[in-house]
Amino acid sequence: MQSIVSHPFRARLNIVLYMIDMILFGLAVSFLDPSTVMPSFVGEVTNSQVLIGLSSVMFGLGWRLPQLVIAPLVNRAPRKLPWMLGSSIPGRMAFLVVALLVVLIGPNQGSALLIVFFGGYLVFAVCDGIATISWSELIGNAVPERTRGFMFSTAQITTAVSVLIVQGALRALLGPRGPGYPVNYAVVFAIAGGLLTLSLPIVALLYEVPVPPTTRMAGLSDYLPYLRKVVNRDATFRHFLLLRALLDASALAVPFYIGFEINRLNVPTAQAVSDSLIAVMVGSVIGSALAGWVGGRFGSRVVIWIHTAVMVISPLAALASAGLGRNALLISFVIIGLSGAVTGSGLFNWTLAHAPVGERATYNSISNTLGLVSLIVPSLFGGLLLQATSYTVLFIAALTVSLITAAVGASLQRPNQAAAIGPDVIPVESVAP
Repeated sequence: MQSIVSHPFRARLNIVLYMIDMILFGLAVSFLDPSTVMPSFVGEVTNSQVLIGLSSVMFGLGWRLPQLVIAPLVNRAPRKLPWMLGSSIPGRMAFLVVALLVVLIGPNQGSALLIVFFGGYLVFAVCDGIATISWSELIGNAVPERTRGFMFSTAQITTAVSVLIVQGALRALLGPRGPGYPVNYAVVFAIAGGLLTLSLPIVALLYEVPVPPTTRMAGLSDYLPYLRKVVNRDATFRHFLLLRALLDASALAVPFYIGFEINRLNVPTAQAVSDSLIAVMVGSVIGSALAGWVGGRFGSRVVIWIHTAVMVISPLAALASAGLGRNALLISFVIIGLSGAVTGSGLFNWTLAHAPVGERATYNSISNTLGLVSLIVPSLFGGLLLQATSYTVLFIAALTVSLITAAVGASLQRPNQAAAIGPDVIPVESVAP
């Protein structure tokens, strides 16, 4: 079977294109940061802690929702790139539309602003979720595990440094001298949408060698039993799925750090968002450099160990900030950035290394979709818990889940592709056309 490795120039060019796309995408998403920008925007419209919490997990919900349904269609297609590009076009342009509508609606129509925001955010997330299914197969076939780790970390460091350079623009837009609410956020959304749109030609230039599907399934009647078989036969993957769910749940306090900073530590909104985003980017630089070195030297499992261990620090720092002040809380944002930076070299890279060739989209979609409950319930529960109790109780709950997650992560095994394939995968040759 022809491989991209047999085309050295195209292989090297693909790596460069992947990195440019990741940098543009990462820079755009930093203007849509779910731990600072999004909760602060929704907090300007409503006092509902549940909606503020939802703004932080909306991307994850929409991103994961379509993956199990779309994965068999992508698996059957020899070419994955048309799926990636076709879903990226509407998704990456969505926030340009959101920015325009926010300006047209104005500050006095809070409900309309929330509908436009959540609707546009959902379109962006769903489309990117579909694109990610094909992207995982493309990059898994084109780039080895340890090279992927280095590539992820290099792109993330470049992104984080770029954000540190331009973050002054964010502070100016959201500060008292900016254009005022909601136009200030509309400009932020337009910048993000513009960067995402710039990345589309890069995606179109990616080179793909078609890979024949390893399974042939007519529809969900074949696909759902196959998913059960994958999970039932692979104990290591089940352990990984449990860990992934716990990692999602351990972030239940993340949407509320920015509100605690503004409402309890009395930091002005523009300063809070800007400085906290800087802290996130500092964490991203540290995490990217650490994940790149550790992942390249020891593999994705050790990166995951680091990920689960440092998550304990975030709620601890938030608890300490009540007595030590705002600088302690900024440590929580550093950990958020570090956690996001190591995800690619850790969780995602582990999945690609563990999954059989041709089945990476399936394994990745299982990993992402089965965590939906663990993503939405803690965030909504966090909002309800905060409304009923206090920030202290919320942070203690997050700390408890983080400690459990670290214990489960410590026993994760190495990715094992041979074990993942198993004896019961449905080969193409064994299924009648």
